[in-house]
Amino acid sequence: MSQERYRIEADGTLIVTAGNAGVTVPFVIVTDGVTGINEKEFRDFDKITKAVLPRTVQWIGSSAFSGCKKLKSINIPVGVKYIKSFTFSH
Repeated sequence: MSQERYRIEADGTLIVTAGNAGVTVPFVIVTDGVTGINEKEFRDFDKITKAVLPRTVQWIGSSAFSGCKKLKSINIPVGVKYIKSFTFSH
């Protein structure tokens, strides 16, 4: 049985398929080619301090990083067309 934690859709959207249980790394690096971060994608991943997004990201969904209370650093690529509401809310 696969322990898939994420997948990348044909349109480049990143889908996290496992919750934050067991996530202990303090950073997220999204690979090149991903075009969007889904709604609530990293919600309540409370260990994350840094997120690195590739230049290919064009949108960030609502509450994508909400509850990431330790998040101190994230790069927003120039090509991002929109960031939805509550993306970084606590």
